[in-house]
Amino acid sequence: TAVISSADISHSEMVMGELSEITGKAAALQAPAVIVIGDVVREATVDPGQPAPAVFTVWTTFTGDLTRRVQHLLPPSIRLVPVLQAATTRVESLEPEDLEADWLVFTSRRGVQCFLDDLRQQKLDIRRIPRLAVVGQATAEALEEAGLYPDLIPDTADTPDLVRSLKQEAKPGSHLVLFRAREADSVMEQELSKQYAVIRRDLYEIQYEAQDTRRLPKPDLMAFASRSAVRAWTQDIPCPVLCISDITASQVRQDHPTASVLLADAISAAGLAATIRELSPVADAASGVSPDGKN
Repeated sequence: TAVISSADISHSEMVMGELSEITGKAAALQAPAVIVIGDVVREATVDPGQPAPAVFTVWTTFTGDLTRRVQHLLPPSIRLVPVLQAATTRVESLEPEDLEADWLVFTSRRGVQCFLDDLRQQKLDIRRIPRLAVVGQATAEALEEAGLYPDLIPDTADTPDLVRSLKQEAKPGSHLVLFRAREADSVMEQELSKQYAVIRRDLYEIQYEAQDTRRLPKPDLMAFASRSAVRAWTQDIPCPVLCISDITASQVRQDHPTASVLLADAISAAGLAATIRELSPVADAASGVSPDGKN
Protein backbone atom coordinates (compact mmCIF):
# COMPACT_ATOMS: atom_id res chain seq x y z
CA THR A 1 0.00 0.00 0.00
CA ALA A 2 1.20 3.54 -0.77
CA VAL A 3 -0.10 7.01 0.04
CA ILE A 4 1.04 9.84 -2.25
CA SER A 5 0.56 13.43 -1.11
CA SER A 6 0.17 16.24 -3.68
CA ALA A 7 0.75 13.80 -6.53
CA ASP A 8 0.36 16.49 -9.20
CA ILE A 9 3.30 18.68 -8.13
CA SER A 10 7.05 18.28 -7.96
CA HIS A 11 7.05 18.39 -4.15
CA SER A 12 5.00 15.21 -3.76
CA GLU A 13 5.68 12.84 -0.89
CA MET A 14 5.03 9.12 -0.66
CA VAL A 15 4.99 6.56 2.13
CA MET A 16 4.73 2.81 1.63
CA GLY A 17 3.82 -0.02 3.97
CA GLU A 18 1.41 -2.76 4.86
CA LEU A 19 -2.28 -1.82 4.92
CA SER A 20 -2.39 -2.38 8.69
CA GLU A 21 0.31 0.22 9.33
CA ILE A 22 -0.20 2.77 6.57
CA THR A 23 -2.51 5.01 8.64
CA GLY A 24 0.24 5.81 11.11
CA LYS A 25 2.90 6.26 8.46
CA ALA A 26 0.75 8.65 6.42
CA ALA A 27 -0.63 10.69 9.33
CA ALA A 28 1.60 13.70 8.64
CA LEU A 29 1.11 13.89 4.86
CA GLN A 30 -0.74 16.91 3.52
CA ALA A 31 -3.98 16.69 1.56
CA PRO A 32 -4.80 16.07 -1.22
CA ALA A 33 -3.47 12.52 -1.24
CA VAL A 34 -3.98 9.36 -3.28
CA ILE A 35 -4.10 5.82 -1.83
CA VAL A 36 -2.71 3.07 -4.04
CA ILE A 37 -3.30 -0.59 -3.14
CA GLY A 38 -2.00 -3.69 -4.88
CA ASP A 39 0.87 -4.94 -7.00
CA VAL A 40 1.22 -1.60 -8.82
CA VAL A 41 2.90 -0.19 -5.70
CA ARG A 42 5.94 -2.33 -6.46
CA GLU A 43 6.43 -0.33 -9.65
CA ALA A 44 6.99 2.89 -7.71
CA THR A 45 10.29 4.46 -8.68
CA VAL A 46 12.32 5.35 -5.61
CA ASP A 47 15.98 6.31 -5.89
CA PRO A 48 17.62 5.12 -2.66
CA GLY A 49 20.73 7.09 -3.56
CA GLN A 50 18.90 10.41 -3.22
CA PRO A 51 18.55 11.91 0.27
CA ALA A 52 15.05 12.60 1.48
CA PRO A 53 14.08 16.27 1.15
CA ALA A 54 14.47 18.27 4.34
CA VAL A 55 11.20 19.07 6.09
CA PHE A 56 10.50 21.54 8.90
CA THR A 57 7.67 20.08 10.99
CA VAL A 58 5.28 22.31 12.93
CA TRP A 59 2.77 20.78 15.32
CA THR A 60 -0.33 22.97 15.17
CA THR A 61 -3.37 23.43 17.40
CA PHE A 62 -5.31 25.63 14.95
CA THR A 63 -8.85 25.39 13.69
CA GLY A 64 -9.15 23.88 10.23
CA ASP A 65 -9.79 27.30 8.67
CA LEU A 66 -6.64 28.83 10.18
CA THR A 67 -4.55 25.78 9.25
CA ARG A 68 -5.58 26.18 5.60
CA ARG A 69 -4.82 29.91 5.57
CA VAL A 70 -1.38 29.44 7.15
CA GLN A 71 -0.42 26.44 4.98
CA HIS A 72 -1.33 28.43 1.85
CA LEU A 73 1.44 30.90 2.75
CA LEU A 74 4.13 28.26 3.33
CA PRO A 75 6.37 26.29 0.95
CA PRO A 76 6.07 22.48 0.74
CA SER A 77 9.26 22.10 2.79
CA ILE A 78 7.34 23.30 5.86
CA ARG A 79 4.78 20.78 7.05
CA LEU A 80 1.92 21.65 9.41
CA VAL A 81 0.85 18.63 11.46
CA PRO A 82 -2.38 19.13 13.47
CA VAL A 83 -2.05 17.62 16.95
CA LEU A 84 -5.33 19.05 18.27
CA GLN A 85 -8.43 18.61 16.15
CA ALA A 86 -10.78 21.54 16.79
CA ALA A 87 -14.49 20.90 16.27
CA THR A 88 -16.94 23.83 16.40
CA THR A 89 -20.53 23.47 17.58
CA ARG A 90 -23.23 26.13 17.67
CA VAL A 91 -24.49 27.24 21.07
CA GLU A 92 -26.61 30.42 20.98
CA SER A 93 -28.14 32.26 18.04
CA LEU A 94 -28.46 35.86 16.97
CA GLU A 95 -31.66 37.41 18.35
CA PRO A 96 -33.56 39.88 16.13
CA GLU A 97 -33.43 42.51 18.88
CA ASP A 98 -29.61 42.37 18.78
CA LEU A 99 -29.81 44.45 15.60
CA GLU A 100 -31.30 47.28 17.67
CA ALA A 101 -28.01 47.68 19.59
CA ASP A 102 -25.62 50.56 18.97
CA TRP A 103 -22.65 48.24 18.30
CA LEU A 104 -22.14 44.62 17.33
CA VAL A 105 -18.72 43.36 18.42
CA PHE A 106 -16.90 40.36 16.87
CA THR A 107 -13.78 38.70 18.24
CA SER A 108 -13.27 35.95 15.64
CA ARG A 109 -13.90 34.95 12.03
CA ARG A 110 -15.95 32.02 13.28
CA GLY A 111 -18.24 34.38 15.20
CA VAL A 112 -18.79 36.37 12.00
CA GLN A 113 -19.67 33.19 10.08
CA CYS A 114 -22.21 32.17 12.74
CA PHE A 115 -23.72 35.68 12.69
CA LEU A 116 -24.05 35.66 8.89
CA ASP A 117 -25.61 32.18 8.97
CA ASP A 118 -28.21 33.43 11.46
CA LEU A 119 -28.96 36.50 9.36
CA ARG A 120 -29.74 34.30 6.37
CA GLN A 121 -31.68 31.65 8.26
CA GLN A 122 -33.82 34.20 10.09
CA LYS A 123 -34.17 36.39 6.95
CA LEU A 124 -33.21 39.50 8.89
CA ASP A 125 -32.88 42.79 7.03
CA ILE A 126 -29.22 43.64 6.49
CA ARG A 127 -30.13 47.34 6.42
CA ARG A 128 -30.91 47.15 10.15
CA ILE A 129 -27.35 46.26 11.12
CA PRO A 130 -25.82 48.83 13.51
CA ARG A 131 -22.17 49.85 13.79
CA LEU A 132 -19.67 47.00 13.68
CA ALA A 133 -16.45 46.51 15.66
CA VAL A 134 -14.00 43.66 15.03
CA VAL A 135 -10.87 42.40 16.77
CA GLY A 136 -8.61 42.49 13.70
CA GLN A 137 -8.22 42.55 9.94
CA ALA A 138 -8.90 38.82 9.45
CA THR A 139 -12.24 39.18 11.21
CA ALA A 140 -12.97 42.31 9.17
CA GLU A 141 -12.34 40.39 5.96
CA ALA A 142 -14.92 37.76 6.96
CA LEU A 143 -17.53 40.54 7.21
CA GLU A 144 -16.39 42.24 4.03
CA GLU A 145 -16.95 39.03 2.07
CA ALA A 146 -20.65 39.54 2.84
CA GLY A 147 -20.59 43.22 1.88
CA LEU A 148 -20.42 44.48 5.49
CA TYR A 149 -17.64 46.90 6.43
CA PRO A 150 -16.56 47.40 10.06
CA ASP A 151 -16.68 50.84 11.63
CA LEU A 152 -13.90 49.97 14.09
CA ILE A 153 -10.74 47.87 13.69
CA PRO A 154 -8.15 48.40 16.46
CA ASP A 155 -4.48 48.81 15.63
CA THR A 156 -3.59 45.60 17.49
CA ALA A 157 -5.62 42.47 16.85
CA ASP A 158 -6.40 41.54 20.45
CA THR A 159 -9.34 42.01 22.78
CA PRO A 160 -7.63 44.48 25.19
CA ASP A 161 -7.01 46.89 22.31
CA LEU A 162 -10.55 46.32 21.04
CA VAL A 163 -11.88 47.31 24.47
CA ARG A 164 -9.71 50.45 24.51
CA SER A 165 -10.84 51.41 21.01
CA LEU A 166 -14.52 50.91 21.85
CA LYS A 167 -14.18 53.17 24.88
CA GLN A 168 -12.89 55.89 22.57
CA GLU A 169 -15.58 55.45 19.91
CA ALA A 170 -18.78 54.35 21.67
CA LYS A 171 -20.80 56.85 23.66
CA PRO A 172 -21.25 56.09 27.38
CA GLY A 173 -24.41 54.09 27.96
CA SER A 174 -24.38 52.59 24.46
CA HIS A 175 -25.89 49.16 23.94
CA LEU A 176 -23.23 46.60 22.87
CA VAL A 177 -23.73 42.98 21.80
CA LEU A 178 -20.60 40.81 21.98
CA PHE A 179 -20.43 37.67 19.85
CA ARG A 180 -18.01 35.25 21.53
CA ALA A 181 -16.95 31.66 21.88
CA ARG A 182 -18.29 29.91 24.97
CA GLU A 183 -14.77 29.14 26.21
CA ALA A 184 -13.70 32.80 26.05
CA ASP A 185 -13.19 34.42 29.47
CA SER A 186 -15.41 37.22 30.80
CA VAL A 187 -12.75 39.93 31.12
CA MET A 188 -13.92 41.82 28.04
CA GLU A 189 -17.59 42.18 28.99
CA GLN A 190 -16.71 42.94 32.62
CA GLU A 191 -14.55 45.86 31.51
CA LEU A 192 -17.07 47.17 28.98
CA SER A 193 -19.98 46.79 31.40
CA LYS A 194 -18.50 49.62 33.49
CA GLN A 195 -19.59 52.11 30.81
CA TYR A 196 -22.06 50.29 28.55
CA ALA A 197 -25.10 48.04 28.48
CA VAL A 198 -23.54 44.76 27.36
CA ILE A 199 -25.09 41.52 26.14
CA ARG A 200 -22.90 38.51 25.39
CA ARG A 201 -23.94 35.87 22.89
CA ASP A 202 -21.90 32.67 22.94
CA LEU A 203 -22.53 31.73 19.33
CA TYR A 204 -20.26 28.69 19.28
CA GLU A 205 -17.99 26.43 21.25
CA ILE A 206 -14.68 24.88 20.21
CA GLN A 207 -13.90 21.41 21.53
CA TYR A 208 -10.45 19.89 21.08
CA GLU A 209 -9.38 16.30 20.62
CA ALA A 210 -5.67 15.48 20.95
CA GLN A 211 -4.02 13.22 18.39
CA ASP A 212 -1.76 10.29 19.26
CA THR A 213 1.58 12.05 18.89
CA ARG A 214 3.53 8.80 19.17
CA ARG A 215 2.63 8.13 15.54
CA LEU A 216 3.55 11.58 14.28
CA PRO A 217 6.90 13.03 13.16
CA LYS A 218 8.88 14.84 15.84
CA PRO A 219 8.27 18.60 15.77
CA ASP A 220 10.75 21.39 15.19
CA LEU A 221 8.17 23.92 16.41
CA MET A 222 4.73 23.92 18.04
CA ALA A 223 2.21 26.69 17.34
CA PHE A 224 -0.78 28.01 19.30
CA ALA A 225 -3.33 30.59 18.14
CA SER A 226 -5.62 30.75 21.18
CA ARG A 227 -5.65 30.45 24.96
CA SER A 228 -8.30 27.74 24.76
CA ALA A 229 -6.00 25.55 22.67
CA VAL A 230 -3.22 26.00 25.22
CA ARG A 231 -5.56 24.96 28.02
CA ALA A 232 -6.67 21.93 25.99
CA TRP A 233 -3.08 20.74 25.49
CA THR A 234 -2.28 18.54 28.51
CA GLN A 235 0.89 16.89 27.22
CA ASP A 236 4.47 18.11 27.43
CA ILE A 237 5.74 20.56 24.83
CA PRO A 238 8.81 18.96 23.19
CA CYS A 239 10.13 21.97 21.24
CA PRO A 240 10.02 25.80 21.04
CA VAL A 241 6.53 27.30 20.98
CA LEU A 242 5.18 29.95 18.59
CA CYS A 243 2.22 31.98 19.88
CA ILE A 244 -0.03 34.29 17.91
CA SER A 245 -0.28 36.91 20.69
CA ASP A 246 0.92 37.97 24.13
CA ILE A 247 -2.32 36.64 25.63
CA THR A 248 -1.71 33.17 24.19
CA ALA A 249 1.96 33.32 25.21
CA SER A 250 1.04 34.19 28.81
CA GLN A 251 -1.14 31.07 28.99
CA VAL A 252 1.72 28.92 27.67
CA ARG A 253 4.09 30.38 30.27
CA GLN A 254 1.52 29.66 32.99
CA ASP A 255 0.80 26.07 31.94
CA HIS A 256 4.29 25.19 30.65
CA PRO A 257 6.77 27.38 32.55
CA THR A 258 9.86 25.72 31.05
CA ALA A 259 8.76 26.18 27.43
CA SER A 260 10.72 28.45 25.09
CA VAL A 261 8.10 30.92 23.84
CA LEU A 262 8.23 32.95 20.62
CA LEU A 263 5.74 35.50 19.26
CA ALA A 264 4.37 35.76 15.73
CA ASP A 265 5.25 38.82 13.68
CA ALA A 266 1.56 39.80 13.63
CA ILE A 267 -1.69 38.51 15.09
CA SER A 268 -2.87 36.90 11.85
CA ALA A 269 -2.41 33.89 9.60
CA ALA A 270 0.13 35.90 7.61
CA GLY A 271 2.01 36.77 10.80
CA LEU A 272 2.16 33.13 11.87
CA ALA A 273 3.31 32.01 8.42
CA ALA A 274 5.97 34.70 8.16
CA THR A 275 7.46 33.78 11.54
CA ILE A 276 7.42 30.06 10.74
CA ARG A 277 9.29 30.80 7.51
CA GLU A 278 11.85 32.87 9.42
CA LEU A 279 12.41 30.05 11.92
CA SER A 280 12.63 27.28 9.32
CA PRO A 281 16.09 26.51 7.91
CA VAL A 282 14.52 24.67 4.96
CA ALA A 283 12.06 27.31 3.67
CA ASP A 284 12.06 26.95 -0.11
CA ALA A 285 12.69 30.37 -1.62
CA ALA A 286 12.00 28.95 -5.07
CA SER A 287 8.54 27.70 -4.16
CA GLY A 288 6.82 30.75 -5.58
CA VAL A 289 5.16 31.61 -2.27
CA SER A 290 6.05 34.98 -0.83
CA PRO A 291 5.57 35.88 2.86
CA ASP A 292 2.37 37.78 2.00
CA GLY A 293 0.97 34.79 0.09
CA LYS A 294 1.32 36.32 -3.38
CA ASN A 295 2.83 34.25 -6.18
